Amino acid sequence: MTEIVNSEPAPYVIAALTDEKGRKANAFLTFPSGDVLQPGAQYSALVGLKLYRSKRHFHGRNSELQAFRDKIRLKGKVLSFSKTGQQPTTWSRQWRTWWSAHVSELTQHWLYYSLLSGDRTLNPPQQSALMRQFGLSHLLAISGMHVGIVYLLMHLSLRVGLSVVVVVTVRSQHLNMRKLAVLPALLLTLSYVYLSGAAVSSQRAFCMLLVMAICYLADGRYFSWRAVFWSLVVVLLLDPFAVLDIGLYLSYLAVIAILMTIQMYHVRRPKSGISAAALQLLLFQLSIFMVLLPAASHIFAGVSIIGLLVNLVAIPLVTLVLFPAILIDVLYAALFDTLFCLPLLDVALSVLFAKAEQLPAEWGWLNLPWLTLNTVLVCYLVIILALVPMVRWLSLPLLAVLVGYHWFMPQPTWRVVVFDVGHGLMVAVEQNNHALIYDLGPSHFGRVNYVDRALLPYLTREGSALQTVIVSHPDKDHSGGLPALYKAGLQASLQQFHQGNAELPCQTGIYTWQSLRVEIVWPLRIPLKQDNNSSCVVRISDGKTRILLSGDIELQAESQLVAMDELYADILVAPHHGSKSSSSPEFVTKVAAKHVVFSRAFYSPWRIPHPQVVARYQHSGASIWDTALQGDIRFNIHNDKITVETARMHPSLWFLDN
Repeated sequence: MTEIVNSEPAPYVIAALTDEKGRKANAFLTFPSGDVLQPGAQYSALVGLKLYRSKRHFHGRNSELQAFRDKIRLKGKVLSFSKTGQQPTTWSRQWRTWWSAHVSELTQHWLYYSLLSGDRTLNPPQQSALMRQFGLSHLLAISGMHVGIVYLLMHLSLRVGLSVVVVVTVRSQHLNMRKLAVLPALLLTLSYVYLSGAAVSSQRAFCMLLVMAICYLADGRYFSWRAVFWSLVVVLLLDPFAVLDIGLYLSYLAVIAILMTIQMYHVRRPKSGISAAALQLLLFQLSIFMVLLPAASHIFAGVSIIGLLVNLVAIPLVTLVLFPAILIDVLYAALFDTLFCLPLLDVALSVLFAKAEQLPAEWGWLNLPWLTLNTVLVCYLVIILALVPMVRWLSLPLLAVLVGYHWFMPQPTWRVVVFDVGHGLMVAVEQNNHALIYDLGPSHFGRVNYVDRALLPYLTREGSALQTVIVSHPDKDHSGGLPALYKAGLQASLQQFHQGNAELPCQTGIYTWQSLRVEIVWPLRIPLKQDNNSSCVVRISDGKTRILLSGDIELQAESQLVAMDELYADILVAPHHGSKSSSSPEFVTKVAAKHVVFSRAFYSPWRIPHPQVVARYQHSGASIWDTALQGDIRFNIHNDKITVETARMHPSLWFLDN
């Protein structure tokens, strides 16, 4: 039996499976195209399953880790199915449907919907990119800030309500309304967490809030080191694998920044006056910004340099205006089936978004591709030392060592990266912060491509600009990323080798790119038809080290290449993914590669690379590299020395396969 848990995002759905023996598991499934699936629907289905395994890249999301966090261990394809029933719609789903219907006519409906429901599927990509540009992405994910805002608003409203309702007598004058409002405010906040989908981040935030509320009831303080410590203990006891979620670290770093500010500047209570409150807000925001800066820069490969100022406006706006307006309209819509505040607020927000969209995309964003995890840890060590008077003097020498390490660390002359794209090929050659790309990998279901998923994030993180693209031949596993390339506005990268049109085959010749020699050694003449044997074969050299990129050529093309005077290469991307139709003994001997890379899928229906082909390369003395087993593979070339690193090189966590 299969129950649909979540039908977003297509083409995969998350399903809860139960077999004939009653065993249960969660899985990513693909259903036959054209079928409309609803969350909660139950099916009797025949499903082909395999253990979940994703591509592994140097940069970007670790999908296997995310699947583990979501308790998803399988992936498969539904071969046949029939609907057997429907689970009762949960209150959370009913809530989302009800709220979505009421705000759907508003221009910024996605914002009001995601803030209250926790569902970001309606967020337009352009708006999401805009929020990231201005350092506001955290506003779109239900987290500690949202839970805290709801609690504060509920607590304040209850205090006011209780003060009005309670008949003041001599005895009741001593009631502490602050503490009396804590429990009902917690219950209302818990309702918000549930209705917003009870995401892991919101559950963790509520646990933190609950422990802090208990500490407040005990000694009158929400924020103390004891409260922070015990909230972390409770969170980890309830979910030990929360340590895998970067949100845990960002949440607690923000709380620590607030607590440090309270203790250092003695701002336990807001002083009177708008200017004093604004100054305290600035102190809190500056502390949070500085404490989160190293971690956020590492995660996002950069930082919004105007995020500090924008958040000074955005957080009070959300806290004091937008969230109260949403909560008022929830009540108003429940009573009168219409909205009161948001239609007016929507006009102002639409003007703000329209003005922000006119700004250059790169404005306000600083790329920091060099900030590695080790660098982040050293940065926090510097911060800790700077805050301890007795050892403060150590922070400057340590900071000098950190800067010197990055300034004087030897860099490779150039690099070659073979990306893990499954059955397909995508290679990046990097030199002087520029990149030449050979092939663009496959695309799946019309929406998944590796230009967006792997290539562009990698180049951004490494600080390289995409300059030139070569497409070996039109097969979709080599050219599937072309639409994404066009969408990114990078058509000019096709000019040097394809005259701006990827459908035109490359022509033999010798070119110079950066300081490298690029030779198109095949096809010898313009082919009459584009097939595997018309693949553009490229040899790139710095005079000492050579790489050979061979596309999908087969025995026919190989036999003519072998007749050439020189075909030697230090690094070879194996022809046709290691298929038996390629890599003839003569070709293997002629190339005499030291390193051979097979770019292929882990679950390959073609059973490649062929064992005979692998044995052939091993017999020649080559080191074998396989993207299906090792993820992205990067060759760092230091003059005549080659070092290799892979995305799966460093052991992953014990519960994940490498």
